Amino acid sequence: MSALNSPHPSGLAVEAAPGVDRDAAARAMLALLPALRPAQGEAALSAALSGRGALSRWRRHRAAFVLDDAELAAALRTQGGVHVKIYEPKDALETALGIASRDRGATSFRMGVALRARGLPTPEPLLLLLRKPLRVHRETVLVTRGLEAPVLLTDELKRRLAAREPIRPLLDEAARLAATLHHQGFFHGDFTASNLVLAGPAGARSLSLIDLDRARDLRRLPAVVARGIQTLDLRMLLLTSWGEVSRREWLRLLARYARARNLGRGAARRLARRVLSARRGRVRLGAKAPTLGGPAPWPDSR
Repeated sequence: MSALNSPHPSGLAVEAAPGVDRDAAARAMLALLPALRPAQGEAALSAALSGRGALSRWRRHRAAFVLDDAELAAALRTQGGVHVKIYEPKDALETALGIASRDRGATSFRMGVALRARGLPTPEPLLLLLRKPLRVHRETVLVTRGLEAPVLLTDELKRRLAAREPIRPLLDEAARLAATLHHQGFFHGDFTASNLVLAGPAGARSLSLIDLDRARDLRRLPAVVARGIQTLDLRMLLLTSWGEVSRREWLRLLARYARARNLGRGAARRLARRVLSARRGRVRLGAKAPTLGGPAPWPDSR
């Protein structure tokens, strides 16, 4: 894999997966970039993607979309569309904070590589373009391999409930995936029902992790400290799924998680208490203000 700080004629730092034509991929992506910057607006970006992709998420400083471009695909040695995420600083404060912190796109790329090396399901990182002169973040472009027919976990839960289909197998898979992620020593940091995606061919669909820009490798921390931090992942999943998943089903999910991690009865009970006591606004590590609106989970049962 190429070094992130290796020189490139564009003035950007470029990192590419093995097998990718690094320079050709960078040239192809840079040629497309002027029409795809999120600051142009949602309508303009959707129009630019017409016939060759689709916009999935947009904010004025950030956009995520599927892109199907022949020249880029040839350089990446992929077939079909790839997923592109563009990060730009939201404001002066975020720009200032970025001087001393790791870039979110670079974190996503490197954590994607690390998780896949451990057998965890996440889209393969293919290309990273980083513009950060003198440590001042200006722009990041992250390209990952596309998923087949992806559906957010939150949308799939709603669909199954509306169709009166069982959701338990899906919850069991989410519990096992969380347990595997944590057992391997990782922390997702934004483990919401919108960052778990069901994808793949019919009959072989499974959950994958996306949006790794807050993920961390906790393997150097003492186990008890790492487990405390990892609990925040489960709390975030609860706060973004309790509208579809009952308290009883969540207790079962936690029991599945505890068994997969070989937690004793006492440790499992402590975990359940910590997760089920989650309140909106005190979930992400270091959060000082509400991150999500709305009431506490299952208010009628408290």
